[in-house]
Amino acid sequence: PGTTWNYRGGSTQLLAEIIRTTSGQDLIQFSRENLLQPLQIYSSEWIKLVASKDPAAASGLRLTSRSLLKFGILYCNGGKFNGQQILEDNWVSASITSQVERPSLNNFKLKDGGYGYQFWTCDYVVNNHLLKIAEAKGNGGQSIFICQELNIVVVITAGNYGEVKYNDIPHRILNDYILQAIL
Repeated sequence: PGTTWNYRGGSTQLLAEIIRTTSGQDLIQFSRENLLQPLQIYSSEWIKLVASKDPAAASGLRLTSRSLLKFGILYCNGGKFNGQQILEDNWVSASITSQVERPSLNNFKLKDGGYGYQFWTCDYVVNNHLLKIAEAKGNGGQSIFICQELNIVVVITAGNYGEVKYNDIPHRILNDYILQAIL
């Protein structure tokens, strides 16, 4: 751990079990009480694991683009939302900072970067300006990009589920259009 990167959804499912064991609440209850309600997100859906009553922790949460934006704002603002500290600032900072190096991934068409606590990290160079950006990545082109330096959150949603050949589209949109327009 901490020396070799290997992305697997099973690791996220293990985190859900740790939440259940330590809090006494299942993932849906815990997230609703400690994250969704404080973010004023009242509409969500959890898809269940196949042949199980447990929510699919790695890929089962369904939120609107507006709700995804609230999640991104929380992380961009150091764990605060509407003036309320929901997550500890040091946890947020560690989460969106590389904890382990991640190699280039041709199937995702991502250059070298890192991985924080459930966040992909990548450096973007735009007009000779280096930007550190964290991404909450979902299947099919769902992305929340967080750049604290520019104080921006970008949410991109799509429906390319299971189509890895399209996984670079959110990055191209961010790099080729949005960051270019800002800088």
